[in-house]
Amino acid sequence: MEHVQTGNQERYAVAGEGNYTPEMFGAAGDGVADDRTAIQAAIDAAHQSYLLHGTPCLVTLGARTYIVSKNPASTTIAGEVSAGFGCLNMRSGVTLCGSGTIKLMPGTAGTVPGAIVTNWSGACTDISIAGITIDGNASHVSALSMVAINIVDSRRVRIHQVRVHNNNVGRAGGIYLRRSGSSTSAYGCQESMVTACYVQDVAYIGIQAERPDGIIISGNYVMNTGDNGIDIEGNTPESASGTARQMNITGNILRNNKNGIFIESCSGAVINANDIAEVAGIGIVSNRINSGSFNNVITGNRIAGTASNTAYGLRVINSSGNCLIQSNYFTSLQSAIRLNGMATRVFIGENTHADIERFIVQLDATTDYPVAALRSLVARQFIMGGQKNGFPALMSPLGSPGNFPNRFSIGTCDRGHFSDLNGAGEINFARGSLMLQYHPDWKGYALYNYRGDGYTEILATAAVPGEYLLINGETYLVDAGHTPSQRRVKRWDGSRYADGDWRSYLDRDYQGEIKRREWGTL
Repeated sequence: MEHVQTGNQERYAVAGEGNYTPEMFGAAGDGVADDRTAIQAAIDAAHQSYLLHGTPCLVTLGARTYIVSKNPASTTIAGEVSAGFGCLNMRSGVTLCGSGTIKLMPGTAGTVPGAIVTNWSGACTDISIAGITIDGNASHVSALSMVAINIVDSRRVRIHQVRVHNNNVGRAGGIYLRRSGSSTSAYGCQESMVTACYVQDVAYIGIQAERPDGIIISGNYVMNTGDNGIDIEGNTPESASGTARQMNITGNILRNNKNGIFIESCSGAVINANDIAEVAGIGIVSNRINSGSFNNVITGNRIAGTASNTAYGLRVINSSGNCLIQSNYFTSLQSAIRLNGMATRVFIGENTHADIERFIVQLDATTDYPVAALRSLVARQFIMGGQKNGFPALMSPLGSPGNFPNRFSIGTCDRGHFSDLNGAGEINFARGSLMLQYHPDWKGYALYNYRGDGYTEILATAAVPGEYLLINGETYLVDAGHTPSQRRVKRWDGSRYADGDWRSYLDRDYQGEIKRREWGTL
C-alpha cells in the first residue's frame, strides 16, 4: 500500500500487501531530512496489518540513510528510557528490515537514558529487526546514554544481521533485550535471539539481556566496547540463584572489549566456542550481586589477552559456582582462571594454556573470604612451554600457614603438564630441597643465641632470605645469618613467624623442602 500525503489529502495505492517502506509515508532517505515520523508511520501501519491479518508485516528500508530525531511524545519506559528520549517505537508483528541505515539526528543531546529503537507503547510479540544499520553518529551528538536498540518485556524478538556502530558517547550501548521496571513478569525478553549482528564502537555494553527466558546469542561480532561485549544480568534482591534460564551464547567473535562475556547473578548459561581476543579485563565472568551465578557450562572457548599479559581469562567470583569449565584455550593472560569469594563446586576440566604470566588457577583469598574455592576439582591442565622462577604456577600458594592456608578447601587438584618440561614442573612453589648439616662446633644441627640475640641458625646456603623451609613438619621463614653460610630461621608458632630456641625441632639430618618467597606472600 502506498501512502502519499499532500497537504490534508491522503492517497493510497497498492504496493504489496504486508510490505511497507518509509517512502510511502514521505521519507526522503537523503541523510539530511528527519525521517522519524515517516518510519514510525510505516511501523504503525505494519502493526495494524499484523493485527488485521495475523501474520508479521515488513517495513523495508532501502539502501539509504534515514535520519531520526527523538520523539517528544515518547513515554517513559521505567528504568530504561526517559520520556522524550525514544526515537522509534516498535510494535508487535513488525519486521524492520532492509539494507538502509538509521542514523541519529546531529545535535541530539541529553544526559538521561534513551534509545534509537525501543518499544514504549508496551510489550511486543513476534518482532524482528534484520539487515539494517544503526549509526549513533557519535561525532555529531552529545546524548550520553542512547542505546541503539532496547526492546523490553517482549516475546519472540529476533535481531539478525544488524550492524550497530559509531555509538561511543558517554554510556551509549548496542543491542539490549531487557526488563522494564514496571514489568510484573519475573523475566525480560523471552524466547528471543540476537544472531549474526555486528556491534562496533559503542561506549558501554555491546549486547545485553536482562533476565532472559530462553535466548540465543550466536554468531555475532562485538568489537571495541567500553564495557562488556556480551552481558547477561539476572539479579534479584534474594540471595539465591538469579532469574534467567536457558541462555545459549555460542560462536561469537569478541575483540577489544573491557570484558568479553559477563554472566551476572543468573544461572543456566551454555557458553561455547566463542573467540574472545584482545580482552582488557576478563574474558568470561560468572559473578554475584545479590543472587548468585550457578550451573553454567563454559566449554571450547578461546580467550586471548594482549601482549602486556594484564587480563584474566575466566573468573568465578562472590559465592558463585556449580559450573563446568573445560576444553578452553587460554593465552596471553596474567592468569587463566581466577576464583574467589568462596566459589563453590567448580569443576575445572582439562584446558590448554599458553603464555600465561602468573597462575593457571589463581585463588584470591581475603580476610572476608579466606576460602577462595570450596568443594572443587581441578583436572590436569596442559601448559605450553616451561617455567621461569616458578611461573606460570599451576595454582596460588596452598598450605602456607600465614597466607590463607585453606584457600582451596575440600578440593582436589591434579598436577599440570608443561609441554617443554614433559612433566609437572614445580609443585606449589617447591623450588628445591636441603638436608640439615651437623656442625661440630655447635655439637648439633642448629645454633641458638650465638650473640645473645635469641636467634636460631642453621647451615643452609641453598635457601635464600625471604624463602620458606618445611622441615620435620614445621614451617620456617628464612633470613640472613651471622655468616654467609648460615641462615636465621623463624618458626611459625601458630600466629606468626617467631624467633626462639628451635634446636629441638632441628636435631637431626632432616630433609627439608625449599619454598619460594611467593608461597608465603601471594
